[in-house]
Amino acid sequence: MGVDFWVDVSLSVMKLGYIEISMLVMALAAVVLFVTGSSRRRGCCGAIAFVQWLSYTLVFNDLFTFTIGQLQGATFQNELLPLWGAFMLIVFGQVHSFSAYSPEDNEQWKKYSLIISLQSFFVGGMVGLYTETTKYRYWSVPILVCMGIEADEKIAALKMAARSSLAENTKPISAFMASEHRISTVGEPDPIQMNGYNYLVTGDRVGMFEVMRPQYQLQLNVARDEVVTLQKIWQCQGRLLRGETGQQLKDICFSFALFKLLLRRFGGQPFSESSLDKTWKLVRNGLLEKEGDYERALRVIEVELSFLFDLFYT
Repeated sequence: MGVDFWVDVSLSVMKLGYIEISMLVMALAAVVLFVTGSSRRRGCCGAIAFVQWLSYTLVFNDLFTFTIGQLQGATFQNELLPLWGAFMLIVFGQVHSFSAYSPEDNEQWKKYSLIISLQSFFVGGMVGLYTETTKYRYWSVPILVCMGIEADEKIAALKMAARSSLAENTKPISAFMASEHRISTVGEPDPIQMNGYNYLVTGDRVGMFEVMRPQYQLQLNVARDEVVTLQKIWQCQGRLLRGETGQQLKDICFSFALFKLLLRRFGGQPFSESSLDKTWKLVRNGLLEKEGDYERALRVIEVELSFLFDLFYT
């Protein structure tokens, strides 16, 4: 009997050591993702990419499953167990700069929702079991609440970047761009002052589009205050949009409008405006206004791709 007792003690100590080491490795992996996550859009180092992949795999798959199993199967009591369980769920929610390693991860948002729901149930039960015995009970519940917020944000981010969501969300913009060139403007389109370029920056919520005759296509009243277009931004005389700083802010809005248009490719929608003369003028006489000056064009494209990167991976 005495031998069995010491064997049980040894196994409990060993299991506690496994849990502590796993928690330390997961914390380090989360720090790596937090520090290097935002650098992915600028760097192409193979070693850093491998470290990111390894950290992401450890946190999201293997190590998380192993550690949560150790917590659930613990035959001993330790007041830190519910705190560790809640912390693990926060780590599983991932840092904001690293929500997915590849576009395929975004397609698994339903799987992620199921996993986080089941694990939240088990950890919540563990917190309830230790509520009366641990001095950390007042910390565990707030951490669980933070976990719920983190998980909900990640689910929303993954779902937003999924192909089905992109196909649905880009459909109104595609329909709008099919008739955008018919919106009445004063004079010829001017790519320098953006006159006649009603490319959407904000205000493209689905509920704001209406089906109008005779084409029975989705239309948007760009005169509404909630709708912000490139033409409105360039015509704005506010102090914030003046001078060199104002031009940079305008270009950021320009990049965001182009980002919205680029999303149609990932949603399987057509580029109706690609054959229009005004589109060519926007590139040749707008972005490349000054002969030989490509800095502005490259900067606008860089910010546009940054928006795209953030959608798919953060």
